[in-house]
Parts: sequence; C-alpha cells; structure tokens
Amino acid sequence: MLLGSALAGRRRGAAGAAGWTLLAGGALTLVALVAYALAYRSALDYRFEVTAIALTWLTLGASAVLVAADLRRTTPLR
Repeated sequence: MLLGSALAGRRRGAAGAAGWTLLAGGALTLVALVAYALAYRSALDYRFEVTAIALTWLTLGASAVLVAADLRRTTPLR
C-alpha cells in the first residue's frame, strides 16, 4: 500500500494508475480480512490466506504491466 500511495500521489498516466491499483488491492485485502473475520470468527483457517494471496498476485500483475508501460513510454530514445 505504501508504494501505491507514493505512485498515486506523484505522477499521472500509467504509473499513477499502477499506484491506484496497488492501493485498491491493499484496501480489498483489508476489506476481505474484516469480512472473513465477521463471517468465520476465529476459524479463518486457509480461507483468508488464499483470498489474500490471490488478490496480491492479481494486483502485482496488473500494476507491473502498468509500470512497464510507463517506463517504456518515458525511456529516452538513443
């Protein structure tokens, strides 16, 4: 979430979108934790772990593509 807030606040374009994607992924993970805790109480077991890992990988994949697009665009030509 910290990298997301740094990217979202500084730049526009693909890097800013990557920042907002990282922030949204972190927020969704926290919301999932609260929802699973309310639904399953102390018996979270593997449910939250699988959900958190899935959200993390989806978020990292999407933001990596956005950062790569931003770096490709801003790289000077030789």
